[in-house]
Amino acid sequence: MASKGGVRPAGTDGSDFQSRTVIEERYRLGARAKTRLRYLILAHYLQQVAVAATVAYQYRKAATQGRDPSLVFATMASPWLLLWMASSIASMSGYLSLARNRISYLIIYIWGTVILGVLPLFVGLAEFCFLQKEKEKDIKVFFDIPWSLVQMFICVIGSALQMAGFLTAKNLRDFWIVKSKPKSQ
Repeated sequence: MASKGGVRPAGTDGSDFQSRTVIEERYRLGARAKTRLRYLILAHYLQQVAVAATVAYQYRKAATQGRDPSLVFATMASPWLLLWMASSIASMSGYLSLARNRISYLIIYIWGTVILGVLPLFVGLAEFCFLQKEKEKDIKVFFDIPWSLVQMFICVIGSALQMAGFLTAKNLRDFWIVKSKPKSQ
């Protein structure tokens, strides 16, 4: 230990640092995983806010132009998109699990990410790839970009975020579970 302006303790020349306590590697990896998961959940929420703002903007724009806003909402809010928006509940569970290492909340986040996050986005991507939509009925959003193209970007970026969050949470769960070693006889 360092002495404040005093003499070095007798019997040491400062080379005894190797006997000091070292943080185990799994704790370092766990801390990095917590930080990464926190950022992934934040990015997930930012993407959901952007999607909700886009739908709300188009809804309001249709109302001011005299069009039926319910038709715009029905066109833009696909069932898979609404189900994916519900994944924010699972993300909240994942965020709450980080404060006190609550593994039960983290498991809810893992399952919620798969069921409410990844699966709806894969359905949306399949809808975009395999179901041909009529081009003239496609709603144009910001800068005349078709809504179907925006949905494709939502699916690709959302899937990447959800999968990264799932894998990080799975690794974090493994760090939190203390495995008992068998005693040697």
